[in-house]
Parts: sequence; structure tokens; C-alpha cells
Amino acid sequence: MPIPARMEEWISNLKIELNKLSSLDPKDRLGFVSGINKCMRILNSSSTGWLLWTNQPSLMKLYTKEELEVMFVAFRLLASRILGLNIEYGDKLLDKMQLNRKEDITEVTYVV
Repeated sequence: MPIPARMEEWISNLKIELNKLSSLDPKDRLGFVSGINKCMRILNSSSTGWLLWTNQPSLMKLYTKEELEVMFVAFRLLASRILGLNIEYGDKLLDKMQLNRKEDITEVTYVV
């Protein structure tokens, strides 16, 4: 399949995924955790794709300087918001862990 056709299929799949994401409506704690996990998998996949693109000069040269500037501003804002969430919810988790120290939380597993 030629590259433009694959790109069209990829974009079509992204639109479907966006609709699915928009329709998520969790009702309980497990649903919220599952929804957060889904969002994180989408972000991970998207970030990997963008890293591949931005490391391909043959692709990035197709964008104008102005388009790249707009992308940079958008991605800087996105990265800042995500880092802000990391700080906000990391602080909350730390506070909760310190409050629950009586229960002897000895280990937290981080998945990378």
C-alpha cells in the first residue's frame, strides 16, 4: 500500500479512536482507572509516533517554518499541562502515602 494511502487509513483510524475516547463515560473507580489507562496508552502511542516523525528530516521538511512554530507552541503547551498533572497528582499521592504511613505502605510498583 502506498504511503499516502496508509496515512489516510491511519488518519481514519485516529478519528475512530477519537470518537471512542470522547464516548468514554466511566461511572465507578474501576471505570475511571480504566479510562485513564486508555488515555495514557493513546498518549504513549502518539508520542512514539511523533518522535519517529520529528526524527525524520525528510518528513519534517514538508512543513513550513510557520507550521512548525504552531506545532511547537501546541506541543509545549501539551507537555506543560502533562507535567503540571504529574506534579499535581504526584504531590497528592505523596501526601496520601505519608498520611497512610501508619498502614506501612512499603512498596509501590511503577510500570514503565
